[in-house]
Amino acid sequence: MGKFSGVLLATDYDDTLYSSDCTISQENRQAIARFVAEGGLFCISTGRSYINFAIQMERERLPVNTPVILSNGASIYDFATEESLWLKYLPAQAPVHLAQVCAAFPQVGFEAYHQDEVYIFRPNEVTQRHLTRCHLTGRPKAIEEMPVPWIKVILQHPDTAVLHQARTYLQTQWPETYDVTFSNPYLLEVTARGANKGLSVLWVARHLGVRPEDIYCVGNGLNDIPMLAVSALSFAPANSYPEVRAAADVVLPSCDESCVARLIEHLEVRYDNRSTTCRHPPEPRRLAVGPGGVFCYSIRCWVTEETPQWVRSASSKACIQGTSPSAPSKAYRTEATRRRPGWIIARRLSLLGLPKGPRSSVSTGMWAMERLPLPMPSYRAPAGGQARTTWPWSWSRS
Repeated sequence: MGKFSGVLLATDYDDTLYSSDCTISQENRQAIARFVAEGGLFCISTGRSYINFAIQMERERLPVNTPVILSNGASIYDFATEESLWLKYLPAQAPVHLAQVCAAFPQVGFEAYHQDEVYIFRPNEVTQRHLTRCHLTGRPKAIEEMPVPWIKVILQHPDTAVLHQARTYLQTQWPETYDVTFSNPYLLEVTARGANKGLSVLWVARHLGVRPEDIYCVGNGLNDIPMLAVSALSFAPANSYPEVRAAADVVLPSCDESCVARLIEHLEVRYDNRSTTCRHPPEPRRLAVGPGGVFCYSIRCWVTEETPQWVRSASSKACIQGTSPSAPSKAYRTEATRRRPGWIIARRLSLLGLPKGPRSSVSTGMWAMERLPLPMPSYRAPAGGQARTTWPWSWSRS
């Protein structure tokens, strides 16, 4: 068994694994091969439909070894066995609802996905660019003539503001019927309620017997936020939406800088060192993971009743001294901004204190996500505070 046995890595495809020039870098391919060779489970979670993504599987020889999440989570398909494992169609009344949307917004067109066909209504320049990128051909039809059921619909318009209005209309008229999210500024994707990447990642994890603490996700789009929320440690490339970067635990270099390879390098350090034993935590070191000095450092530890008091309290008393444009001399103190069962993750210039309770598990970390030239603090024991016993520490650099 390799070090990544039972570890699931789910990545978005377009503008994450697939770069802006429509290629997968050799560096990404080599890193994925290492991950899989060590027992890792590599999954792609994409907004593309089956007919769309099957073309990519053939063209790119994608190295997936798990079922693939398609159509923003509305479909899970195993290309190895050529079997559909899960599918959630739009409701039967979707054509009527979409006709109402198009009547309210006469400048908006859409693509409707039915089995192996793509039907288009009121196509525009966005439609043509999207179909060309995906190597698809759309069949123009009136809404009432399109066959059903649909797996998803993509509303399209060159003005993002118009699509925001259409999203508000959908969410107001049918709040419990649809999941509506942007895959890029000009594509507004509509799936059945409950069909999203987050729930589908959890489905794949349960299907493969993966524990929640071994799920890692990366994505750049707003439709990726649900799967970042279920990730033990979430990642976003630098080219992500601001909302996605804010939702992620770690910001990686962009998709054009092999961000998936950078993520796997992080996991290699994380899992190489998870059983490292030492008397006190190693001194934090600055690690640049992108241009402008973006860096991250994290320590994972198991605290027992024998853990020395100075270790339990040192972090809660520590602060990160630094400067920022808005607060030139502010000291950034303890701040917990993300919580999960059994875990507490400190984010954004924060250092989280270790609890005093026995047998608790925490993750402490320092993130400099704002590209600020901050010094990293030390975890050295105070005078006379040398540890009396040895306890297990596992640490990783991000």
